[in-house]
Amino acid sequence: MEVISSTPIVAPPVVPIIPVKKKKKSPLIAVIHSEGCTGCEVCIEFCPVDCIYKAPGPENLDGSQINVNGICVVDEEVCIGCKLCAKYCPWDVIDMLKREEEVLS
Repeated sequence: MEVISSTPIVAPPVVPIIPVKKKKKSPLIAVIHSEGCTGCEVCIEFCPVDCIYKAPGPENLDGSQINVNGICVVDEEVCIGCKLCAKYCPWDVIDMLKREEEVLS
């Protein structure tokens, strides 16, 4: 029998698995009222978690934008309910509403 290595094989150290607690979502969520949103993007600038994005405006039949500004939309899964967007919206079209309870299946 041929010896390939004189170094003993050692298993890597065992690292305990620490369960990660699921972060609780804020009880509040930002809601932007589309009829008043001008697409000025102030809310986007103040959002610390980048959960607000610009939705494209509706299109003409030729594919060009009717409302070139579009409106701002909140990603509910990312929103932390910090209220900064509502505080700084110059048009006062952002409300903080109670987040709907998630139904477990």
